[in-house]
Amino acid sequence: MVPSLDSVYALKLMFRAFVQSSFYMCAFTVVEQGVMKTINVNKLTKAGCKVKIWIADWFAQLNNKMGGDLKKIKTVGEYLIEIWKAVGMDIDGDKVEFLWSSDEINSRAHEYWPLVMDIARRNKLPRIMRYLIELENWMLP
Repeated sequence: MVPSLDSVYALKLMFRAFVQSSFYMCAFTVVEQGVMKTINVNKLTKAGCKVKIWIADWFAQLNNKMGGDLKKIKTVGEYLIEIWKAVGMDIDGDKVEFLWSSDEINSRAHEYWPLVMDIARRNKLPRIMRYLIELENWMLP
């Protein structure tokens, strides 16, 4: 059975993908952060996906990257965005959106912090560490 144009259009709407990616800043950018992310994002946008890239500035500060100086961390994040543009990331239109974790958390602090406190209250550090190790193993190829 050949699908009708209406059903093909409906399938396209159903499968319009939003892909989220993130990066964690360090003092030195490696090839994977520049070239490989650009190649992969371009493949996704060419396939019709919209990509949101989360810049983990608060989490870099939490781990004392760049001496914990949020201004330096944001500068490095802005440099990385410029590197991606220079390498050829297709960011025209609304295909790629960059989101700073600090901005998003601050804009919804009334939702974020109660959740953080609830998780902290209900879980012990060893349990969270086990979960993170399992998550990391699951995410690695």
